[in-house]
Amino acid sequence: MGKLDLAYFAGFFDGEGCIQIASQRRQWKGRPYRYYRLELVVASTNHWIIELMKFQFGGAVYEENREGHPKSHRPAWRWMICARRAKTFLEDVLPYLKLKRAEAEIAIKWQSERRMGQMSWGEREKMMAVTEANRMVLSALKRQGGG
Repeated sequence: MGKLDLAYFAGFFDGEGCIQIASQRRQWKGRPYRYYRLELVVASTNHWIIELMKFQFGGAVYEENREGHPKSHRPAWRWMICARRAKTFLEDVLPYLKLKRAEAEIAIKWQSERRMGQMSWGEREKMMAVTEANRMVLSALKRQGGG
């Protein structure tokens, strides 16, 4: 993919995208813990661009639930990509991001340092603390208007 295409996707993501470290409650060896993953989401009423992002980078496309919206509202679509694929997308578009550059750098670093597989409970607790800190930084950047 050329630089112009990557710049286009970066601009669209800068305006319509969201970077988050999502969490879910789970059990590990009988103990509750939070499972975290990097998620990128782009929503638009332009179905074509959402499908193009899926075609180019992978992920999934969902039609948004429009219940409660006036019938005059057009359908909306959501592209979602997670974990390593999300990191790869961010690395590809990073040189062209403006608004979400700081968030993308945090997300890339977090995903790169994420350990998969077996780890002790203490290591897992440390990883969760670091993850929560990263989630708070991403949230603060969003509130400042950076993304």
